[in-house]
Amino acid sequence: MIKNLAFFILLLLFSSFSLLAQRKQLSYHDSLGRTVQTREQSYYYRVITPDEQYPNLRKYKEYYTKGDRLKLVTRLTNGSMTSSKIGECLTYYANGQLQEKQHYNDKNQLIDSAYAYYPNGQLYTLSLHKFVSSDQRVAPRLLMEGNESSRQRIVEYILVKDSLGEVVVKNGTGDFPVFDLANLVLLEQGPLLNHKKNGEWNGKSGKRTFKEIWQNDKLISGVIKDSLGVATNYNEDTYAVPPEYPGGTSALRRVVANNYRYPRAAIDAGVSGTVQIEFIVEKDGSMSSFKVSKDLGYDTGEAAIEAIKKAKRKWSPGIQRGLPVRVSYALPIQLNLSS
Repeated sequence: MIKNLAFFILLLLFSSFSLLAQRKQLSYHDSLGRTVQTREQSYYYRVITPDEQYPNLRKYKEYYTKGDRLKLVTRLTNGSMTSSKIGECLTYYANGQLQEKQHYNDKNQLIDSAYAYYPNGQLYTLSLHKFVSSDQRVAPRLLMEGNESSRQRIVEYILVKDSLGEVVVKNGTGDFPVFDLANLVLLEQGPLLNHKKNGEWNGKSGKRTFKEIWQNDKLISGVIKDSLGVATNYNEDTYAVPPEYPGGTSALRRVVANNYRYPRAAIDAGVSGTVQIEFIVEKDGSMSSFKVSKDLGYDTGEAAIEAIKKAKRKWSPGIQRGLPVRVSYALPIQLNLSS
């Protein structure tokens, strides 16, 4: 009897550990974030586990493979979707120094105070993220964020320092060097006045260089040149234009609705809810790189991809600084067996 009881307890413990292992997600990624198969191929790895403190959320951590140092820590509202961050988010350099400290609301939008640091630990920026209603003027540089709500995000830079600790912007006024901290690259630089771009800004976009004239956060003119010196002029209207499907998103949704084939397994299971498909709108307006970012299982995500692929008409491509660019797009699709 005692022997059988001991065996039963061991079986329960084994089952508990197996369940925990099943709920833990581990994946390996290269420096561009692409999934790779082994640790040896990876630049960092990702660990997603249940959150005992907040049962509706997931703990999300990334580690640099070399040295197993923490790269990012936050919480997610939606399984493994990295675009569903909520609460505090901390990112770190490979040397262990804190890179950024941010806060997200339940819509994965930056809110409140945010801090960014140089690799030497020196403060880079202290910024404040907040929202304004859509009837207030928002700088064109914010439009590419794809925020379709009636409120749009603005950023106020309270303090900006150079890597030696010298203050270069205070209360939104000064000469602002905009860095890509992940790659330690200077993207652009120019004057701010009361948190708004004002004057001549210069920068790089890939292998191109650009010069822009701003006045009170309004782009007056811009010119971008490639490595051969070929110039493209642009203005406020062609600075940042999101891609658009012919007839708009509603037309794309109609194509999906007309072509979606509910998987038999999903029908039998009575599955309803939202799946989300992410894809790239290419420079020529075609779609590529489809993936399921939110799934309901039972092949519902794969069926959604097949339905989107039935949309044969090309998009008007996204435009940035007068040139067509590749743009990532996410389309939520509502599935309802009762409709």
